Amino acid sequence: MKLCLVGGFLGSGKTTAIVTASKMVLREGVSAAVISNDQGSQLVDTALFSSLNIPNEEIKSGCFCCHYEKFSSAVQHLISSMHPDIIFAEAVGSCADLVATIIKPMLHIEPGIKITLSVFADGQLLFSLLEGRSSFVSDDVRYVYKKQLEEAGILVVNKSDNLTQVEIDRVRSHLESEYPGKKLLFQDSRDETSVKAWLDLINVIGDRKLRSLDMNYDTYARGEAALAWLDASIMLQSKETAISRSYELMDNMYHAISSQRLAIGHLKFFLRSGDWKQKISYTTLEKRNTQTLTTNKLADHATLLVNARVETDPDKLKKIFFETLNKNLELGCHIEMLDFASFRPGFPRPTYRLAE
Repeated sequence: MKLCLVGGFLGSGKTTAIVTASKMVLREGVSAAVISNDQGSQLVDTALFSSLNIPNEEIKSGCFCCHYEKFSSAVQHLISSMHPDIIFAEAVGSCADLVATIIKPMLHIEPGIKITLSVFADGQLLFSLLEGRSSFVSDDVRYVYKKQLEEAGILVVNKSDNLTQVEIDRVRSHLESEYPGKKLLFQDSRDETSVKAWLDLINVIGDRKLRSLDMNYDTYARGEAALAWLDASIMLQSKETAISRSYELMDNMYHAISSQRLAIGHLKFFLRSGDWKQKISYTTLEKRNTQTLTTNKLADHATLLVNARVETDPDKLKKIFFETLNKNLELGCHIEMLDFASFRPGFPRPTYRLAE
């Protein structure tokens, strides 16, 4: 059984890659499953995997490393219940130090599992960092980002279709110089031909030789705490226009955050009305949809799950969210709050940490 651990910063396209890869291997008769992870308790990604009938488990309210026993139990439950050939485990986007806290403990405790570590990076964000115009203000956030790249076994520069060849060449030169020895891929995770190269690489390498990071946990904690988390589940009611009102709410929230020049790690929504569903994602640099928007669909009710990760404080993000809701209320849309949380991640305290 292969465990494909997938890391990388918020909004780097990890989920899209896992969905594409899972569909590909399942179509070929290979048994696959997913473990999703987040600091919050309401996961858009879990809703997406379930809607696509991809077998999955979730570790919520904390990262894999701080809930190692839950993570290990999820792996074992999937193995015993469905005997997968491959499990994709997507770590929360603010998490680093996976070699020391997940891979080495698991190889020590359960040596029969083959593990790879793929770290994803948004190509446009990476290029903006090289040019000194990254949207993220905090040096501590950048510290976490760079540590993620440093520990990769496979380093995937995702959304590379948004880069020119000159930009790709510059990113490649930087990564090969700064992080030598990495397996480097440039990928569009929506494209199966592109993702096949990643799957082929996963199948031929292992990560037993990866080194634990030299990690300053105080800086790491400050980097995570620089990001506000907001999770919400709401019901929208509006005669025949619940879907279009939901789109308006999503766009209004994105524009409200952007207008205050706040860096978006990711802003994810999962919209459902009856059997119809859709995931919509935004980052600071772009808006990408899992599917084409269907603005003409008529529905009286819709449920919207919100995951926002923004470089600001939780109170400011909460204010933006409720001001956005009020705009919809003014248009005659009835909104029922089903669940809500806004917070900063706590200090990372891994269950195990095996250094060099």
